[in-house]
Amino acid sequence: MPKDFEQGNNNQTKLHGDRINKTPKSSSTFEQNYRTQVKNWNDYYIGTNNNTARINERRKLSTPYIDGDYPDVNGMVECIVNMLKRDFVMVDCLDERNFIVDCNKQVNPIDFGQVYRPESGKLYETHKEITLNNLKKLTKKAGCYRTYEDCLEEINDYKNKEFLKKLCNKAETKVHNRWWSGHIAGKKVKVDGKKYSIPGHLAKAIKSNMGNITKSPEEFQRILLGCLKANAISIDRPKPNLKWAVTARDVWTQNLYNGKTNNPVVFFQDMINDTGDKKEYSPRCTILC
Repeated sequence: MPKDFEQGNNNQTKLHGDRINKTPKSSSTFEQNYRTQVKNWNDYYIGTNNNTARINERRKLSTPYIDGDYPDVNGMVECIVNMLKRDFVMVDCLDERNFIVDCNKQVNPIDFGQVYRPESGKLYETHKEITLNNLKKLTKKAGCYRTYEDCLEEINDYKNKEFLKKLCNKAETKVHNRWWSGHIAGKKVKVDGKKYSIPGHLAKAIKSNMGNITKSPEEFQRILLGCLKANAISIDRPKPNLKWAVTARDVWTQNLYNGKTNNPVVFFQDMINDTGDKKEYSPRCTILC
């Protein structure tokens, strides 16, 4: 027989074998529907044994049972920071019952009723602000060894490095098997321990901006784009001292250097998602990449 079991804040929970079955304590309009909760739970725990949330035959929310204890304030802060790194925001994160510390000392979120993702649109930004305010409250509690500013820097550092890795992965495809001035195209840059060979001005811009890695992603990308535009060699100003090049700069790289946008975040995302073939920009120009 299932037995009553308290996990999470907003649901009546019953432990049935190795599963937790949940029903709402009330018809709260603040709770996400079960289908959304299942998706968010499984997306968060993807690649682990816990990504098995589902709606069972009785239309109850069924999640895997994670055995453990409620965390202290430092454990809660750690988990909230890890969630924010991956764009999961938990509005009701002040309640310790929404987390469990497992046998491996890992803090796990267990109530996704008020967890939101970027696809929630404007609601996401509103709930992210609430979550950040709650995180600030937790860092001010007695016994918490983290500061709010330290948490933000960790989140920003992670997000900016993830962004750079995606951008560098894309940029590497633009210099693969290309030659400039008799040498293999591209310059080396290291991001989060991995080396990439990418267009030269992009490598230079990244290296010069690593000191800004803990700034907000919006600010970091704005500075990076400004540096790219300032350093890029214009195709309309050939340099007399440059050596020959086998092929001209490709469209993607030149569009990156042009940086025509009022929204750097959207601009870089479009560049990362670009699916165009590698094309030459202009056969009349002799330029270095």
